[in-house]
This record gives sequence, C-alpha cells and structure tokens, in this order.
Amino acid sequence: MDRQLVTSKAYYCRAEVKKTIWEDTAALSDYDTAVSLKPDYIQVYNARGKVKADLGEYTAAMADWTTIIDICHARGGDFRQFNPDMPMWGQVFLPSSLQESRTNKNTFR
Repeated sequence: MDRQLVTSKAYYCRAEVKKTIWEDTAALSDYDTAVSLKPDYIQVYNARGKVKADLGEYTAAMADWTTIIDICHARGGDFRQFNPDMPMWGQVFLPSSLQESRTNKNTFR
C-alpha cells in the first residue's frame, strides 16, 4: 500500500477522534495534513467541510464539497461510485444547524 495513503488515513482517523471530542480546530489541522498528503481523498474533504460548516465557515465548507464534485468528475463518475457507503448529498453535506431549520422558510431570508 502507498505510504502517503496510509499516513493520510492515519491523520484522517485522528481528526475524526478529535472531532468527536469537540476539538474542531485540531481536527481541521489533521484534515489539512491528510489532504496535503492525498489531495484526492474524498472522505477528508467531506468531513472537513462538515466541521467548517458547523463552525459557521460556510464558504470554506462549500469549497471542500465542490472539490469532491471536481474529483469525481475527473474520475468519470458519481461520488457514490467511489464511496458507496456515503449517503445522498443532502444527508451528508447539510450542516445539522441547517437541517433543523429546513422547515422554517424564514431561516433562509
């Protein structure tokens, strides 16, 4: 197995643990390192985007999710083709704060 891939996965896993214990800034740092080692690591962009959205950094989150789309188009397929365990777009990418407010139309004014 590729050494950079293994190292990138280690940073991704550590970031997931940090995110679980509410160390979002530290998690972002590990996600950044994982992406720098493996720039086409879709799961990292998704997870990092969700943390950024939870922190209110919506433009940065959208940039990560747009990168996922770009990677998948470059590979010639749908994102689920490369990660079948990922749910549909709206379930993955919509921050929890927005999911709760989707029924309240006044939220999006």
